[in-house]
Amino acid sequence: MTLNINLLKNLPFPYFVIDRNFKILFQSNKAIEEFSFKKNFLNLAVESSRKKLKDFLSDINDSPHLNICMLKKNLKACSVRLYKLPSDEELHLFCFPNEIDSDERLQVDPLCQKQDNEMNIQVITEVLPNNDYFASIGKLAAGIVHEIRNPLTAVKGFIQLLKPYLSEIGKEYYADVALEEINRTNEIIFEFLNNAKPNDRMKQPAHLNKIIRDVVILYKSEAILRNINITVDYDDHDTVLQLEDKQLKHILTNILNNAIEALSDRKDGVQGCIHIATKVREDHAVIFIEDNGCGMSKETLESLFLPFYSTKENGTGIGMPLCKKIIEDNGGQIEISSIVNTGTIIKVVLPVVQKAKLTSIV
Repeated sequence: MTLNINLLKNLPFPYFVIDRNFKILFQSNKAIEEFSFKKNFLNLAVESSRKKLKDFLSDINDSPHLNICMLKKNLKACSVRLYKLPSDEELHLFCFPNEIDSDERLQVDPLCQKQDNEMNIQVITEVLPNNDYFASIGKLAAGIVHEIRNPLTAVKGFIQLLKPYLSEIGKEYYADVALEEINRTNEIIFEFLNNAKPNDRMKQPAHLNKIIRDVVILYKSEAILRNINITVDYDDHDTVLQLEDKQLKHILTNILNNAIEALSDRKDGVQGCIHIATKVREDHAVIFIEDNGCGMSKETLESLFLPFYSTKENGTGIGMPLCKKIIEDNGGQIEISSIVNTGTIIKVVLPVVQKAKLTSIV
């Protein structure tokens, strides 16, 4: 499997990989920024804490985490909570500060932090358990989500304080959207802390044509700016699918984002086209999404659903694996065919709850 090293380097907390002799094999940018360069991880701890740290890393201490004092770049000691994840001959270590100064919190961009935290939770709870190499990361998540929840609570409070001022300039809607997204993130955290699996959630049937129409509207302005033509052929049934509308929206937005990027990568001046079609059978519906973008190589196609695989410079490699998981959790399947410099066709098949003949599509 090809890991997206860029993603690991840019984790929003210090992350280390060490061998069983405590030699540092890899460290994230945050780790390099906060701690002095040392070849041996034990030397990052204050001298009085090194035996305790060695016992923790040697599995003499069975606890999944350890509170310890470590030396920062300025040689000042700081208290951190260290989580460990064994993997064959290596240990993966995650560091979180035991306390975050309130003044430091105020400097954090609330919306950016919310989005980063939500992405990290989704990776841990929905993508990583599918891969054997990362399956045991889930054991750490219950502790890590508590570290995420604290700053989220502070961010929510700040936005609520700002809401009256935004109302005065007619921007109250911004606060409402931010609060709604924070509440959704907290729901994800609550679901995980209660050991709920993604496929255990209550299914909220989704109206296929309506959701496609809503998503296409979101992309119309961007398509016009990029000279891309989006067309849709609806099946003449009011089809209800057995998955949540937000899940289908997530799938469609990921696919359309990729299609628009693929069209933007073409440099030959060809008119960009995205065509969406729905077909309904007896017990399932099929969504076809076709573009005439730059296409994908055979190697990219084979790796497309691997977590953290990405050909984009700043890509996370999370979007398509998560889409595939959502589709399969709801009893469906996804197929992709692509030709370089010609385009891509994506076929999504999903179970139907009910269907009725339509007289028109509004």
